[in-house]
Amino acid sequence: MNAALCELLGSEPHALVGRSVLRLVAAVDRGSLGAAVRELRSSGHLSATLRLRTPQGSEISISVSVVDLGESFYGVYRDLSRARLQEDALRDAEGLVAALLAGSPDAISVVNSGGGVLRANAAFADVVGTDARAAIGHQLIHWLPQADTLLEGETRERP
Repeated sequence: MNAALCELLGSEPHALVGRSVLRLVAAVDRGSLGAAVRELRSSGHLSATLRLRTPQGSEISISVSVVDLGESFYGVYRDLSRARLQEDALRDAEGLVAALLAGSPDAISVVNSGGGVLRANAAFADVVGTDARAAIGHQLIHWLPQADTLLEGETRERP
């Protein structure tokens, strides 16, 4: 039992040591416990996603990997609630970027640190004379007026 698990479960170590974590499983997931325990006993390991009930009464989603060590179990618990919040925030940010690109009358491209185009909107495509999807993967420098001299004498065809 480490501090991270105690924090995840919202409990002090003395309230958890010597007690089965199975008692914390939320009612909705209790029906699958029998099969999970059988799998753990037969194969010696278990990976599952469960909802646990904290002592405060809230529920958290976790990913758990358990190994049977004979006289004890070794478990790794990962809080999926935080991961889901991060994934939701990322999706929201992606949605904002997509909306900005689609709705802006200004020419916009998103480039990586090497100058490669990752995204472009229709206005950008109009300015550089290509399709927005066709611009992806090409170097932004190709559309600059002095691209040939900036590329140290290399000549490259424009996409």
